[in-house]
Amino acid sequence: MDTVRFTADNTVGKLAHWMSLLGYDIIWDRRSAREIIDARRAGLAASGPQRLVLGRSPTLAEDPSMREEFVPIESPYLVQQIRQAMQAFPMDFQKTLFTRCTHCNEILGGLLPLEKIRIELPLLVREYGSDFRRCPSCGQLYWRGTHTHRILEFLRDEVGLDV
Repeated sequence: MDTVRFTADNTVGKLAHWMSLLGYDIIWDRRSAREIIDARRAGLAASGPQRLVLGRSPTLAEDPSMREEFVPIESPYLVQQIRQAMQAFPMDFQKTLFTRCTHCNEILGGLLPLEKIRIELPLLVREYGSDFRRCPSCGQLYWRGTHTHRILEFLRDEVGLDV
């Protein structure tokens, strides 16, 4: 089964960020869902894999012609949005969590030795960080640190994810 790919419209930017942290293949677009879908239908969208569009448009949610392209996000609240996405599109989050670049959506590279990237890191990260990875596309560095613990705590305590 192919992995579902997503485009998040301008109404669900925070959801896009969190879905990326969870490992979903998602890009954020500053346009509305209607503009994204209209551009695709007119052949003006960049070529590539077909993506479901996520957004909070009640008019698109009621339009039967949009059912194959648009997934309405029902709640204005981030926690409920994350839960809706996880329920509708389940994944093995133990394997996918923290595997994508939150800047460009690429799958992160393998573990890097600290010695190879030491000069690029803040002093405290050199001392306390672990599991260093780099995005092969944009070069962004990622590591396990205090932010990782806060993210995991939020996913466990607020979202209810067993991580």
